Amino acid sequence: MFRLGILSLALIVAFGFGCAKKESTDNTHTHADGTVHEGDHAEAPEPAASTPPAELEAGYVAQAGIAYKVPEGWLAETPSSSMRKAQYALPSGIPDSKGEVTLFHFGAGGGGGVDANLRRWAGQFQQPDGSDPMKVAETERMQVGEFRVSTIEVNGRYVSAMPGAPAYNEENWRLIGAVIEGPGGPWFFKGVGPEEVMTSHRDSFLEMIRSAKRAS
Repeated sequence: MFRLGILSLALIVAFGFGCAKKESTDNTHTHADGTVHEGDHAEAPEPAASTPPAELEAGYVAQAGIAYKVPEGWLAETPSSSMRKAQYALPSGIPDSKGEVTLFHFGAGGGGGVDANLRRWAGQFQQPDGSDPMKVAETERMQVGEFRVSTIEVNGRYVSAMPGAPAYNEENWRLIGAVIEGPGGPWFFKGVGPEEVMTSHRDSFLEMIRSAKRAS
């Protein structure tokens, strides 16, 4: 009788364990990454939708980690080369006469030093007397939020033959440029065009630079 009781108890325990094991096998067990254990019958859940980034303020765009307000009337164009992160046409109301602003970004810390780039840009504007363009260029340093900004302006004959861009040899053209340094930068904004066109857009260009902030 005692042996029979022991045997009955063992059968009850084994039966109960087997049920518990089957119940555990039939349940869904999902990893934190959404995958399902092998042998489970349930399908993996659909991945959660990613949260969209916060909307930019009206008039702002974000490119290459920086956000800025595009001046009214500027026309966004498809960049003419992969080096350009953004490109804008500056209308003048005069046929075949417009300015252009381009944004370059080569990754964090890329693109070379600020002074070297300002000098290179100025060097594309030949002076009537053959003098160093940097001697007549107007430069300024300012702080815009967390950014350090260096600007340059110079007139002259614009001579440029950059890879992936049209060749220029234009008299009485003007440069308005800015280098923005900060986390994720630098960013290079280069505006060139006929002198009267660029002069008319000068304030808009500088307002755009002063609006710069990191893109969220």
